[in-house]
Amino acid sequence: MAGSSTQSLGSVAALILGGPIITEPATLLSGQDLAAGTAVGRVTASGKLRAAVQTATDGSQTIIGFMTEAVHADGADAACQIYKGGRINKSLAVIDASYSAVHLASMFDGTPITLETPTQSREQPTS
Repeated sequence: MAGSSTQSLGSVAALILGGPIITEPATLLSGQDLAAGTAVGRVTASGKLRAAVQTATDGSQTIIGFMTEAVHADGADAACQIYKGGRINKSLAVIDASYSAVHLASMFDGTPITLETPTQSREQPTS
């Protein structure tokens, strides 16, 4: 059975804070159920994606992008799209706890991805 995908436009729009936004089609390795915004890495041997974990040794420890939508690849590999560039909302990104803040600070140097914590502008009351 092929994998399926679902998308919540509100959550996807909130994940991206700005551009330039770059997306890329990819293949998600079977046996995963990933939410929109999950950090993914590429397995060197197959070129397929999996949830990025710092302790991995198959190439997927390097975050290359973030899932644009939720994808269920339960029984088979599944087609997916990833954000390879853009200003990513750090508070909505799903990043494995194995990555330290220090590591994440330099992870995207030289790439079109930036992790940002959004700020809300506060209107001054008028008197």
